[in-house]
Amino acid sequence: MLCGGATLYNPLTTYGAGTTAKDVGIVGIGGLGHFGLLFAKALGANVTAISHSESKKADAEKMGATRFIATHGGGEDDFKPYARSLDLIVCTSSEY
Repeated sequence: MLCGGATLYNPLTTYGAGTTAKDVGIVGIGGLGHFGLLFAKALGANVTAISHSESKKADAEKMGATRFIATHGGGEDDFKPYARSLDLIVCTSSEY
C-alpha cells in the first residue's frame, strides 16, 4: 500500500486534484487505479474512471467514480462527449 499509494498520491496532489483540477480521470482500474480513484475522491475531485472494458464499472463506482468511460470498441465519435472534460488525467496502464 505504501509504494502504490505514494505513486498515485504524489501526482494527484502535485497537479491539484480537488483544488485546481476539479475533474480528474484515472486510466486503468487495476491496483494503482484503485488508489487513484480513492485518493482523487478523498481530495474532493469529480472522478472519471477510464477502463478498457465495462467489467470494472461497478468497482470504480464503489470507489468514488462519478463517471465511467469504457474504451473497448469505441470509435472517435463515441468519445466526443468527453472532449476537454477533464482537468487532470493520471494513466496507470500502458495499454492506452
